[in-house]
Amino acid sequence: MATTVSAPPAILYDELTNLPNRELCVEYLQEAVQHSRSSGRILAVLFIDLDEFKQINNTLGYAAGDEVLKQVAARLRTITREKDFLARVGGDEFVLVAGEFDNAKSIESLCGRLIESLSIPLSISDGSEVFIGASIGVSRFPVDGEEPDLLHHNADAAMNDARRNGKNGVRFFGSSGTGTGRERREMEARLRGALERSELELRFQPQFATDGTRPTRYEAFLRWRTAPDKIVSPADFIPLAEETGLIVPIGQWVLEEACRQAADWQKGELAGVGVSVNISPVQVAALGFADMVERTLKSAGLDPRLLELEITEAMFSGDLTVSSAVLAHVRGLGVTIALDDFGVGYSSLSQMQRLPVDALKIDKTFLTRKDHRQSAAVLRCVIGLAHTLSIRVVAEGVETEGHYSLLKRLGCDEMQGFLLGVPDRAPGSQN
Repeated sequence: MATTVSAPPAILYDELTNLPNRELCVEYLQEAVQHSRSSGRILAVLFIDLDEFKQINNTLGYAAGDEVLKQVAARLRTITREKDFLARVGGDEFVLVAGEFDNAKSIESLCGRLIESLSIPLSISDGSEVFIGASIGVSRFPVDGEEPDLLHHNADAAMNDARRNGKNGVRFFGSSGTGTGRERREMEARLRGALERSELELRFQPQFATDGTRPTRYEAFLRWRTAPDKIVSPADFIPLAEETGLIVPIGQWVLEEACRQAADWQKGELAGVGVSVNISPVQVAALGFADMVERTLKSAGLDPRLLELEITEAMFSGDLTVSSAVLAHVRGLGVTIALDDFGVGYSSLSQMQRLPVDALKIDKTFLTRKDHRQSAAVLRCVIGLAHTLSIRVVAEGVETEGHYSLLKRLGCDEMQGFLLGVPDRAPGSQN
């Protein structure tokens, strides 16, 4: 599609990346819509948001963030066609207007190339290797709107859906799960009644000490069974539960059920085995969270030392003054706190001193990277530094004997993964 926009003044270009800015993007999109209306071919608006950019600014500094934006802009340019229009419309937000498509498959192919390109680590001047990733939302003319503002809005909405669905992915506006669509409203309505209909279930995956043959604890995983043969992925409903606040009552049910199961274990062969429960920043921010944990432990008759709460790096993006006080209260009960999925974002070991953390759970990506020598070196450093801070280290995603041998050699404290056990019904359960 030929560009008919006349040469704009320099103020219409982003100084950092030299890409067109939001104002020029709006102007171009208006003309692109007119062109597609005349040609009868599909116009795609891609809203691209970098998944971990805020963490880069927070941990590596704004200069590193600027470097990342420049490199991302350069990568996007290499993937897009000459006739496509690429703009930076916000801090870490880019819009790509691409026309002359005959079908959605061609758009999906373009999105796939963009995701693949941004999944490759970036190297910045201080020697750091940065993993960025992106969430992409897509709207199309004319099926998703015929006005430029609506197309831009719908692409933005689809991008937010992609982020809620686990990040580093693509969502077309109007596809299943679209945040502003009928499917999302229907899912929210069903989720509100899930507890009353007893549709929520827990599965438990064992965690072993490196030298042990007996589990140290089981991690509880939430499942939503809407029919005997249909389970909704947590990636689809947990973000919705957080957004709507439903995660607070759902999270309370999970904690109560997990503690009840763990208390039952103490009566038999699994005496001394604890339970680990994932909690959301939304739960921690809710009024009375620490008191709810204390009441739950007392009601279940469970020793607080047998409960571990897992937080994620998302906790660092909130009000640490509040969350650290709440978690310190919980920790004062005897409950331990673990940082889950370490390595997916950009939190550092030094940052963890800002929250009361007892354990560090290393993400499985450390074990699946192609450069095994580099992965081993990084693991050795992480384990060593964590031990210096008296933090227990747990490795997730242990799936092979090679993983097990490597982690044992490096001094990892505990392991979890399919090699050792899959998420299943509670030990001893007959259900």
